[in-house]
Amino acid sequence: MNRLASSNRRRITLALCVVLLALAQPTSAVATKLSAVTAGAATITLPSPDLSETDPLFSPQSVCKTDGGEDGRGRLQSMLQKARAMKGYCYDSTLTTFKGNKKIVEVGRLYFKAPNLVRFEVLKGGSRTGAVVVRQPDGKVRGQMGGAFHGLKMTLSPDSKMLKSANGFSVVQSDLESLLSDAARKIGGDLKCLAAGPASGRPALVEILESDGDVIDRIALNAQANMPAAWNIFTTNKLLSVLQFNSIEPRSDLSDSFFIIGEDPSTKSMEDSDIAYSSLIALKAASGSPRLTANTHREIQQVISEMANKIDELPMSSSTADSQWDSGARECMLSTGVKLESLLGLLSPVEQIMGQDWKRSVDACHLAISDMLEQVMADTPDNVKLNRTWARLRSSVINLQAVGRCIPQVM
Repeated sequence: MNRLASSNRRRITLALCVVLLALAQPTSAVATKLSAVTAGAATITLPSPDLSETDPLFSPQSVCKTDGGEDGRGRLQSMLQKARAMKGYCYDSTLTTFKGNKKIVEVGRLYFKAPNLVRFEVLKGGSRTGAVVVRQPDGKVRGQMGGAFHGLKMTLSPDSKMLKSANGFSVVQSDLESLLSDAARKIGGDLKCLAAGPASGRPALVEILESDGDVIDRIALNAQANMPAAWNIFTTNKLLSVLQFNSIEPRSDLSDSFFIIGEDPSTKSMEDSDIAYSSLIALKAASGSPRLTANTHREIQQVISEMANKIDELPMSSSTADSQWDSGARECMLSTGVKLESLLGLLSPVEQIMGQDWKRSVDACHLAISDMLEQVMADTPDNVKLNRTWARLRSSVINLQAVGRCIPQVM
């Protein structure tokens, strides 16, 4: 553990990572009761996903098609237009995600202020309760830890995996316009959209279907308010998640400051070391096909080299004890993982022109970083697994370096 001294310089970037990746403690109230969903002035009752998994609303078979549903694109566009017209609102949510035989329940509250300010609060999640993430007026995504790490703050890449809830969707893209816009984009291709009014005790529905007729999205509506009440997502003909909107309340009193998490003056901002990568950052912001230059090539090599150095600085030890975790090693590993993710994200603009070997190497790095963070965030980290994952991560970055040396061939 001779590298623990360096970990003290990185303690800040812990923050929200632990909270947003997995809130695994089930909520008994959700598991045993019917959910009353309020939108505007109306209230409807929806089945809990824990009550009856054989309910038609939880089946990938189309309910709208069975009921002779009509084209649902107009209904979807109507909800999207209403969401776009809302200048400020908040809603409480319960997200139940199904992974194998496991049900992961996340309870939160989202605030939105036009044009794109978002604040998400974890309302219930065991020791993670109280965490907050915001998209600020300056465009930065900031987080603050809850529970035992209350008060620790961090800056995250907007596409960070650490922002994703258990079903894989980003909490800062969970405002109504983003959700409905994503649904509207899906039906721009080969996917179908059907709608059906309320019947037999069930709410009105909008479904997005694949060409074979199986549902990939089912939105239960509060017809009176013309807004979503619940959103079921299916993948490979199985229910992935159920998002229940427990309330949607218009808010006109939200100030910009409500969407700001201040910088910690005792820590270094993650963006500080990224300033040197101006060419890669410009490529990421630009539209159209990227063009590799000698400067871009140099920055790619620097990014990979910085990743390798940070991996070698990790305080890996097969004998790490609980007291050593408490001394800062765990925070160092979390913060380094977040930084590695940010650095890897800088390379995303060149992926489409670098070939399959590059893509496979980048994907291997992404997976190893994700696995390392998941293991570090466990209640009791497994040192054997952590060391194996560290070795895999190091090997993946070395391989990425080797593939990167072939860059001149595609310039």
